[in-house]
Amino acid sequence: VAVYYSGNWQNGQMNGQGTYWMSSSREIVERAGEWRQNELWNGKETSHRSNGITILTAISDGIRGFSYVFNHDGRLVYIGQLERGVKEGIGMEIYPEEGTVAYIGSFVQGKREGKGSSYDRLGSLQVDGEWRQGHFIKNRNVSQQAQ
Repeated sequence: VAVYYSGNWQNGQMNGQGTYWMSSSREIVERAGEWRQNELWNGKETSHRSNGITILTAISDGIRGFSYVFNHDGRLVYIGQLERGVKEGIGMEIYPEEGTVAYIGSFVQGKREGKGSSYDRLGSLQVDGEWRQGHFIKNRNVSQQAQ
Protein backbone atom coordinates (compact mmCIF):
# COMPACT_ATOMS: atom_id res chain seq x y z
CA VAL A 1 0.00 0.00 0.00
CA ALA A 2 1.29 3.43 -0.95
CA VAL A 3 -0.10 6.65 0.54
CA TYR A 4 0.61 10.21 -0.61
CA TYR A 5 -0.70 13.63 0.36
CA SER A 6 -0.09 16.93 -1.35
CA GLY A 7 -1.52 20.03 0.25
CA ASN A 8 -1.68 22.19 3.32
CA TRP A 9 -0.61 21.03 6.76
CA GLN A 10 -1.24 22.47 10.19
CA ASN A 11 0.12 21.04 13.45
CA GLY A 12 1.19 17.87 11.65
CA GLN A 13 -2.29 17.23 10.24
CA MET A 14 -3.87 17.60 6.82
CA ASN A 15 -5.67 20.97 7.01
CA GLY A 16 -6.84 23.25 4.19
CA GLN A 17 -6.81 22.32 0.51
CA GLY A 18 -5.15 19.08 -0.47
CA THR A 19 -5.26 15.76 -2.26
CA TYR A 20 -4.70 12.35 -0.72
CA TRP A 21 -3.92 9.22 -2.75
CA MET A 22 -3.89 5.62 -1.57
CA SER A 23 -2.86 2.85 -3.92
CA SER A 24 -3.05 -0.90 -3.32
CA SER A 25 -3.40 -4.00 -5.48
CA ARG A 26 -7.21 -3.76 -5.04
CA GLU A 27 -7.86 -0.06 -5.65
CA ILE A 28 -6.62 3.48 -6.10
CA VAL A 29 -8.39 6.10 -3.98
CA GLU A 30 -8.14 9.86 -4.40
CA ARG A 31 -9.66 12.28 -1.88
CA ALA A 32 -9.49 15.94 -2.86
CA GLY A 33 -10.81 19.13 -1.33
CA GLU A 34 -10.82 20.88 2.03
CA TRP A 35 -9.30 18.96 4.93
CA ARG A 36 -9.82 19.47 8.66
CA GLN A 37 -7.70 17.56 11.19
CA ASN A 38 -6.84 14.72 8.78
CA GLU A 39 -10.47 14.33 7.61
CA LEU A 40 -11.82 15.35 4.21
CA TRP A 41 -14.41 17.95 5.14
CA ASN A 42 -15.62 19.24 1.76
CA GLY A 43 -14.68 17.58 -1.50
CA LYS A 44 -14.91 14.31 -3.36
CA GLU A 45 -13.57 10.81 -3.14
CA THR A 46 -12.90 8.71 -6.22
CA SER A 47 -12.14 5.00 -5.97
CA HIS A 48 -10.93 2.98 -8.96
CA ARG A 49 -11.13 -0.73 -8.16
CA SER A 50 -9.06 -3.47 -9.82
CA ASN A 51 -12.31 -5.10 -11.06
CA GLY A 52 -13.06 -1.99 -13.16
CA ILE A 53 -15.63 -0.48 -10.79
CA THR A 54 -15.39 3.28 -10.12
CA ILE A 55 -17.08 4.94 -7.14
CA LEU A 56 -17.55 8.72 -6.81
CA THR A 57 -18.68 10.18 -3.48
CA ALA A 58 -19.24 13.79 -2.50
CA ILE A 59 -18.36 14.85 1.04
CA SER A 60 -19.92 17.95 2.59
CA ASP A 61 -19.30 19.22 6.13
CA GLY A 62 -17.58 15.89 6.89
CA ILE A 63 -20.62 13.83 5.87
CA ARG A 64 -20.50 11.37 2.98
CA GLY A 65 -23.28 11.92 0.46
CA PHE A 66 -24.70 9.45 -1.99
CA SER A 67 -22.17 7.51 -4.01
CA TYR A 68 -22.27 6.98 -7.76
CA VAL A 69 -21.06 3.53 -8.84
CA PHE A 70 -19.97 2.87 -12.42
CA ASN A 71 -19.26 -0.55 -13.94
CA HIS A 72 -16.15 -1.52 -15.93
CA ASP A 73 -17.74 0.04 -19.06
CA GLY A 74 -18.20 3.37 -17.27
CA ARG A 75 -21.97 2.98 -17.06
CA LEU A 76 -23.85 4.06 -13.95
CA VAL A 77 -25.18 1.03 -12.01
CA TYR A 78 -25.98 2.42 -8.54
CA ILE A 79 -26.69 5.70 -6.74
CA GLY A 80 -27.02 5.67 -2.98
CA GLN A 81 -25.47 5.03 0.38
CA LEU A 82 -22.43 2.79 0.73
CA GLU A 83 -20.61 1.46 3.76
CA ARG A 84 -17.03 0.42 2.94
CA GLY A 85 -18.01 0.04 -0.71
CA VAL A 86 -21.11 -2.09 0.01
CA LYS A 87 -24.73 -0.96 -0.52
CA GLU A 88 -26.08 0.02 2.89
CA GLY A 89 -29.12 2.24 3.47
CA ILE A 90 -31.15 3.93 0.73
CA GLY A 91 -30.20 3.44 -2.89
CA MET A 92 -31.16 2.91 -6.49
CA GLU A 93 -29.88 0.17 -8.79
CA ILE A 94 -29.81 1.02 -12.48
CA TYR A 95 -29.86 -1.14 -15.61
CA PRO A 96 -26.55 -0.03 -17.16
CA GLU A 97 -27.52 -0.60 -20.79
CA GLU A 98 -30.82 1.30 -20.62
CA GLY A 99 -29.99 3.76 -17.84
CA THR A 100 -33.38 3.02 -16.25
CA VAL A 101 -34.13 2.24 -12.60
CA ALA A 102 -34.04 -1.47 -11.70
CA TYR A 103 -34.75 -1.06 -7.97
CA ILE A 104 -35.19 1.76 -5.51
CA GLY A 105 -35.34 1.15 -1.79
CA SER A 106 -33.35 -0.10 1.18
CA PHE A 107 -30.21 -2.23 1.32
CA VAL A 108 -28.46 -4.10 4.12
CA GLN A 109 -24.99 -5.56 3.57
CA GLY A 110 -25.35 -5.21 -0.20
CA LYS A 111 -28.74 -6.93 -0.48
CA ARG A 112 -32.25 -5.57 -0.97
CA GLU A 113 -33.76 -5.40 2.50
CA GLY A 114 -36.88 -3.64 3.80
CA LYS A 115 -39.14 -1.48 1.65
CA GLY A 116 -38.41 -1.25 -2.04
CA SER A 117 -39.73 -1.28 -5.59
CA SER A 118 -38.44 -3.25 -8.57
CA TYR A 119 -38.85 -2.18 -12.21
CA ASP A 120 -38.37 -3.83 -15.58
CA ARG A 121 -35.94 -2.47 -18.18
CA LEU A 122 -38.67 -0.29 -19.73
CA GLY A 123 -39.41 1.39 -16.39
CA SER A 124 -42.66 -0.41 -15.50
CA LEU A 125 -43.18 -1.29 -11.84
CA GLN A 126 -42.85 -5.04 -11.26
CA VAL A 127 -43.15 -5.41 -7.48
CA ASP A 128 -43.47 -3.00 -4.57
CA GLY A 129 -43.19 -4.09 -0.96
CA GLU A 130 -40.93 -5.89 1.49
CA TRP A 131 -37.57 -7.51 0.70
CA ARG A 132 -35.44 -9.84 2.83
CA GLN A 133 -31.83 -10.76 2.01
CA GLY A 134 -32.28 -9.79 -1.63
CA HIS A 135 -35.61 -11.59 -2.16
CA PHE A 136 -39.08 -10.12 -2.53
CA ILE A 137 -41.36 -11.42 0.24
CA LYS A 138 -44.66 -9.48 0.17
CA ASN A 139 -46.58 -6.68 -1.54
CA ARG A 140 -46.96 -3.39 0.22
CA ASN A 141 -50.39 -2.99 1.83
CA VAL A 142 -52.30 -0.27 -0.04
CA SER A 143 -53.89 1.02 3.20
CA GLN A 144 -50.37 1.49 4.68
CA GLN A 145 -49.30 3.59 1.68
CA ALA A 146 -52.08 6.12 2.33
CA GLN A 147 -50.88 6.75 5.89
